[in-house]
Parts: sequence; C-alpha cells; structure tokens
Amino acid sequence: TKHRDPFHFISKAEFDQAVSYLRQRIPSMKDYEVVAGLQHLAALIGDGHTFLDTSGLYGRFPLEGFWFGNEFRVIRAAPEYREALGARIVSIGSVSIGEVQKRIQQFVPQAENQWYVLNSSAKHLMSVEPLAALGVLPGLGSADFTFEDDSGRRFKLRIRPVPAGAKSGEVAIEPVPLPF
Repeated sequence: TKHRDPFHFISKAEFDQAVSYLRQRIPSMKDYEVVAGLQHLAALIGDGHTFLDTSGLYGRFPLEGFWFGNEFRVIRAAPEYREALGARIVSIGSVSIGEVQKRIQQFVPQAENQWYVLNSSAKHLMSVEPLAALGVLPGLGSADFTFEDDSGRRFKLRIRPVPAGAKSGEVAIEPVPLPF
C-alpha cells in the first residue's frame, strides 16, 4: 500500500494469484517454507527495496561464494572446509549449481541490475532453509557439496550448517588466497 508503483514488474492480478496460491498451501507447509513463500512474494515486486528481511533467521553454510561468469566459486570458507577455497561449486546435493541458481531466482528481485541479482543469489545459495524449501536439500541438516578445482579434480565435502542467529564472528571464515 505504500509502494510508489508495486505493479511495474508484475500485474496486480498475477501478484494476487501468487498470494492466493501461497495462502492455500500454508496449512501443509513448514514454517521456513512459509517464510520462503513470503520472500518470493516480495521478490515478485521486482525491486531491491521490497524484500523480506531474513537476516539471522536462516541457518547458513560456512562458505561464501561469488559468481565469476557462469562459475560459482568459493571465495571464503570455514577452516575445516579450506579445501574448497577457490574451487567451483558443481552441485549442492544432487542438484547442479545451474539448476540451484535457476530455482533461487524466485527470491531475488528480477527487475534489478545484473550485479544485484548475482550478489543476492550468492547469499541465498548458502542459506539452508531456502534450499530446503526449493527441494534442493531434503531437510535442514548437513549437505553434500560437489566441487571442482582448477585442475579438473572433483571432490565432495559434507558441509554442516551454522545455526540461525549465530553471529558472523562466531564462525571463522577464511578468504581465498590471491595468487601472485
């Protein structure tokens, strides 16, 4: 009601239909699935100023990734996952990173610029509950990530999530070393 032009990216009828669809499903949904549904509704508005703030609400994997073209690479990792630093994430669980990226887009306002979309999706890709809500993960626990290093070697690591609400300083995440 206070947005200057909420239906510049999606029609009011399409938005209302999405609201109705979510409302019908709520009784059979888990709490985090409802929150993810609300995130999707906010993203439908299409701008980065309209969002559901979930900071501190979701568990997260202690990795940080960045998009380098079509490759999603680990730029920071908790010490126990140091092997992943610099590697490309190939899949999360049995779902390819390309498919995960495609699914996660429903939480990202698509009328924003390319860099906003890429940065936002990178953050969502490390959030446990959205991945579970999208069917990427079977539940809220640890997940198998498949990586590929620059020599083409593929390897898997089982990554334990950091609980929701954990302060960022409580989990040390190391940056990828820069080559000289």
